[in-house]
Amino acid sequence: MKAFVTCYSRTGTTLKVAEEIARALGCDMEQIITRDDPGKGVIGFLTAGMNSILDAGMKVRRLEHDLESHGLVVIGTPVWAGRISNPVRKILEVFHGKLSKVAFFSTYGMACPASLFDEMARKIGKEPIDTLALHVDEVNSGRGSEKIMAFVETLKRA
Repeated sequence: MKAFVTCYSRTGTTLKVAEEIARALGCDMEQIITRDDPGKGVIGFLTAGMNSILDAGMKVRRLEHDLESHGLVVIGTPVWAGRISNPVRKILEVFHGKLSKVAFFSTYGMACPASLFDEMARKIGKEPIDTLALHVDEVNSGRGSEKIMAFVETLKRA
């Protein structure tokens, strides 16, 4: 099965996980890029959270890869104010009902609500093969690598 990994990452944490998943799956990866990045630091954090709460749209650049041509698409998002990041929400809506298999992962600093992956499934119109939620400390310390490898093994068997 031809897999592909995509994610949005404001700080680099979610991107780090995406790269590790893509490396383990031996597949391509593409980062979702916005045209109106909320920025870094406290102001960027607050802006991103407010945008998520208000469901304010963010302009996302067109992906260079054709997601529909892949048997499995792994989609990653940071958690913003307990919700899917706006750029990932946009991608999920654009590809609603168009992908054959999906898997989701998230990175979070405070909490990852149980409803996050349910919301992602509703937005894309497909139940995930598997999901993975990692705290930023697990990512930065490397302690999350075992969870990532278990996630990847599940995806390989799908």
